[in-house]
Amino acid sequence: MRALVRHISLLLAASLLTTAYVVAQDGRQGIPNVDSDSAVMSVDSTMHLQVSLLTCGPGEEIYEYYGHSAIRVLCLDSAGLDVTFNYGIFDFNSGNFALRFALGHTDYVCAMQQTVDFINHYWRKGIYIDEQVLNISQAEARRLFDALLVNCRPENCVYRYSFFFDNCATRVRDKIEECIDSKLHYPDRPNNRSLRDAVHFYCRPFQWSEFGQDLLLGSEADQPATGRVLQFAPLIMEADFSLTVTDDSTGMKRPIVGPRHRLLDLPPIDFKPAFPLSPLAVAVVLLVAGLIIGLFEYRRRRILWPIDTALLLLQGIGGIIVAFLFFFSTHPTVGSNWQVWVLNPLPLVGLWWQIKGGRTRCYHLYHCVAAPVIAAFLIALPLIPQYVSPAMIVLTSLLLFRSLLSLLVSRRIRQSSILNSQFSMSSPLGGARGGSQRSMLLLFGVLVPFTTYAADRTPRIVVNITVDGLRSDLLEAFMPLYTSNGFRLLLENGQVYTHAQCPYAAPNRAASIATIATGTVPYDHGIIGMQWLSRSTLRPVFCVEDPSVKGLQTTENLSPRNLGVSTIADELKVSTRGRGFVYSIAPYSDAAILSAGHSADGVYWLDSQSGRWASSTYYTAQLPQWVSGAATPGTDSNEAVVSMAETLLRCTTLGIDEVPDYLAVTLAAANQNAEVSYPALDRSVASLIRAAEQSVGSGNALFILTSTGTPDEETEDLEPYRIPTGQFHIDRTANLLNMMLMAVYGEGNYIEAIYDNQIYLNRTLIEQRQLNVSEVLDRSQELLLQCEGVKDVYTTHSLLLGASVPGLSSLRNAYNPALSGDLFIRVAPGWHLVNETTGQQRLVRESYVNFPIIIYGLQLPAETIDTPVTTDCIAPTVAGIMRIRAPNACRTAPLPTR
Repeated sequence: MRALVRHISLLLAASLLTTAYVVAQDGRQGIPNVDSDSAVMSVDSTMHLQVSLLTCGPGEEIYEYYGHSAIRVLCLDSAGLDVTFNYGIFDFNSGNFALRFALGHTDYVCAMQQTVDFINHYWRKGIYIDEQVLNISQAEARRLFDALLVNCRPENCVYRYSFFFDNCATRVRDKIEECIDSKLHYPDRPNNRSLRDAVHFYCRPFQWSEFGQDLLLGSEADQPATGRVLQFAPLIMEADFSLTVTDDSTGMKRPIVGPRHRLLDLPPIDFKPAFPLSPLAVAVVLLVAGLIIGLFEYRRRRILWPIDTALLLLQGIGGIIVAFLFFFSTHPTVGSNWQVWVLNPLPLVGLWWQIKGGRTRCYHLYHCVAAPVIAAFLIALPLIPQYVSPAMIVLTSLLLFRSLLSLLVSRRIRQSSILNSQFSMSSPLGGARGGSQRSMLLLFGVLVPFTTYAADRTPRIVVNITVDGLRSDLLEAFMPLYTSNGFRLLLENGQVYTHAQCPYAAPNRAASIATIATGTVPYDHGIIGMQWLSRSTLRPVFCVEDPSVKGLQTTENLSPRNLGVSTIADELKVSTRGRGFVYSIAPYSDAAILSAGHSADGVYWLDSQSGRWASSTYYTAQLPQWVSGAATPGTDSNEAVVSMAETLLRCTTLGIDEVPDYLAVTLAAANQNAEVSYPALDRSVASLIRAAEQSVGSGNALFILTSTGTPDEETEDLEPYRIPTGQFHIDRTANLLNMMLMAVYGEGNYIEAIYDNQIYLNRTLIEQRQLNVSEVLDRSQELLLQCEGVKDVYTTHSLLLGASVPGLSSLRNAYNPALSGDLFIRVAPGWHLVNETTGQQRLVRESYVNFPIIIYGLQLPAETIDTPVTTDCIAPTVAGIMRIRAPNACRTAPLPTR
């Protein structure tokens, strides 16, 4: 009997979302028995105390899904005091535990135990423990320790548990707030996440538990919650404390905790679903089976009563639980559950009528009432201020179908009986049959929209991985050296577009990343290169330079203001009204900023001078503590980026709810040492995929991997190989051109500046002398075409008019009227472009760089597609998968995904 009660208690605990921590040994009561007096007597006021916040990772038991919080007190001067205060103790064997828990009358206990015992308990379960040392004074530490000791006394240790508002995490936080001198300033989080979002975040590996919890939580769980309220979850509180500051005695703000470290260094548990099918999949299977069986029942004019018996029994049992909690329980949010409309004990009445008399008048009356009630619930779903799980919507549709089917079959049976009694086989039967068939078709048509709505699915997070310089030939060459979870996983299980290219001439990193993010070309988005010449100052401008903002841990002042259109991340922000989170991490500032766009929540890159993680005041006033630490000296940039991405996934709430989030990650491929760099890059990609899937659950993340398509820098001397080559001096050519224009139009400086292969005319002088700009451009073009090493020359007018001219479209796409020069010189391939004034020298190469676009996740089928595609297709493709608009300058069709 005791075992039965224990199992029933566990079942109710699963339904009611307990976050408790149980210290259980030998299946009996597990309240720690610690000799606190002996531990405390050796402590005096001269000893140095260190107080820490302990956060335990999620476990496999239902009461371990949310992790656990505790406070550790360590005496640094003595090995005798190292204790942990635990507010998560409860006893399954206490009197009427199941009933008291269901009513919300569960009492929890605060207890002290040796830290080594606390650690050993979690070591046996394979759960990691994080420690954050509180940055408080000795007086505050002593005050906190004394308060905890008082709290552990028998007369003070018991408290009434409340899942969302008074549990092991909130008690720890409240005790810390109570005992420090100044107020804690928690990070400002947008109030767009709900308590249910947090529940979904923790239950993502356990879809059946999530389904059960969605049946019990009411509309109050869907109201926007403040960041402090969400700290009921230990991992969220840990992330918040890493960003929390307090005021010191001088008025300066200091972090409340030091850097986080692993007290018990174990890998996160790789949760496997206990049942292979999700609740939605089972619900859809049941609905399809119900429709097929219902068609058979309709044609045979008989109802298979065991099916209705099983459905009414399950609906009634679920209704008893939901209704009991709705009317009698004090658990938060269960009293506002709109699903009590469908889940209530009344189906048991219909079940009794069915068992007692089969197709009785009372049973018919039950369906006459149940059908409109269930239909009204489904129709009112968009108006109900509560999340209803897709599986519940499908199952409710099945219940509606069975009720309507019972009424239709009963109607057919009555009509058939009347006609048979009249010995009539004429048109009335045909008319009745036709009317019934129309009713059946109408019934199917009504159910389809609800099923389609329930089955709609978007990713919880999109991870866009851009690898600078990645090449398909090298990617395939080192396949035997890859792990099973990196490149190999993407290539074998993703949708692979093998022949991708940039839709404009002369790709560079900044323009390529901007094109991936915006779905358009430099002509529209305005990022024509890593830098360009400013006509107003005649000096080079970095692509993300912005003097109006300040750098954080960098001397550079950078922002995305030079990006003239929206990105896919910007559109996510607009479509979700700010609820979708956007972050970007890269080894380069331009890559991080352009990938994220204008509305990101966080953009971080490695500062080229200090090697520390940097950002801009454009995004935030100060860096979070988990970002502000310097990168490990000597660490490979890809490893540093992936490590920061893993930290970000732990310390933020990315993927916490059904609203899609976006993470842009930029890596680098070192093609000169590919036999070493590509396997290392594979390991970095594998780590990133693993971290994202562990954070949001397998199958809930969408991964995009592509390249910038930039060619390797050429330094080879071609003369020894007798390949045509030479040097084209653009500065000398510009001087010669100016002399020719002076001979025609008179003295003056007609060439304002030169930059790379572009020449900027002095528009002010040309306007002052009322010269025809087209004529000046044409004369200049004629002279430049006569120079050795010049393959072709394009004027700004020819590029503006050449969108449909073969061969000019890619050049026009790379051109921007407001930023580019007036004359473009196409230097012959193999020749060196030389500027003696600036010292620039580069070898011109126009060869095509082949790279892939890979889409993986959301159970998309594996497929290899050899059709050539361009990188401006990525943004509209991701937008379609996330059910949002494409960026505002995107005119490209999305890639075909199945």
